[in-house]
Amino acid sequence: MVAMYIQGCRALAEGNWKEATACFDKIVLSDPGGPDVAPAHVGLLCAKLRVNSLQSIKDFKTPPTMEGDFARALQSATGEYKQMLINYQRLWAEAERKAKQHKKHKRLAAMLTSLFFIAGVVLLCVFVIVPNIKYKEAVNLFSSAQYGEAATMFDILGNYKDSREYLLEASYQQALKRLENKQYDAAANGFDALGAYKNSMDFAKEAKYCLAEQHIKNEQYDQAAKLLIELDNYKDSKEKRKLVFEHTLPFSKKGIIEFINNATGRSIQSSEIVTASCMESGDLYIFKLVYTNGSVLNATTTKSGQLVQ
Repeated sequence: MVAMYIQGCRALAEGNWKEATACFDKIVLSDPGGPDVAPAHVGLLCAKLRVNSLQSIKDFKTPPTMEGDFARALQSATGEYKQMLINYQRLWAEAERKAKQHKKHKRLAAMLTSLFFIAGVVLLCVFVIVPNIKYKEAVNLFSSAQYGEAATMFDILGNYKDSREYLLEASYQQALKRLENKQYDAAANGFDALGAYKNSMDFAKEAKYCLAEQHIKNEQYDQAAKLLIELDNYKDSKEKRKLVFEHTLPFSKKGIIEFINNATGRSIQSSEIVTASCMESGDLYIFKLVYTNGSVLNATTTKSGQLVQ
């Protein structure tokens, strides 16, 4: 049997798996309880796995099954040979555990890669693709003079590209369009919101002036008076205020002082006056101004602003 075993080992070394299998099979069948049975079972395992020795099996990525030839070899082995097989068994078990762990980590890595890819696609859509589509849509709206819709979209886009510059210009053009369409209140609000952008402050005054004229035409004198006082000396606002004051009581400290200045020719400053009041008596206004030094000015005028002696 020893010669047969040596022949089988030589066949393994040469890679002649068929001959090796035949040799080891003869040993197992001829001498089932002999001393060479365990090594013969190992030889059969090596031939099936197409390896030259048990040492080569140890390096397999996928360890051999604990059943079949190896199980029979372990069962029939004794002494040091049996211990050697047990050691290999432990090595294979550890290798199998590591292989499963590696496979688990590989699956986790693949899952994380997929998640990162999906997250990347989402971020790309949210921060690049969708904003770019919205930006182009907003530019098209601006180009077609749909300034209100364009301004809304540019505002949503925030700091994307030059959206802020487009937002200012779209809002400016929208306010101009409203001014042209005699939507004076909306135009004034639009220009006020733009602050010092281009000549928005001048256009805001013009819109308020036109709105005041509109209020006068509609006999809405209180609203007109508020606007004309705010406009100060813009165009003929001063003269229009006189007209408005013929129809309504001065309603603020500034309005009263201006009315008195127009009627008396004085140049009273608001900072000089503590309180200013006005009472209506028939066709007359009766004014009382208290100076910061305690002195009092009483004056009576017609509603048209003529001082009554």
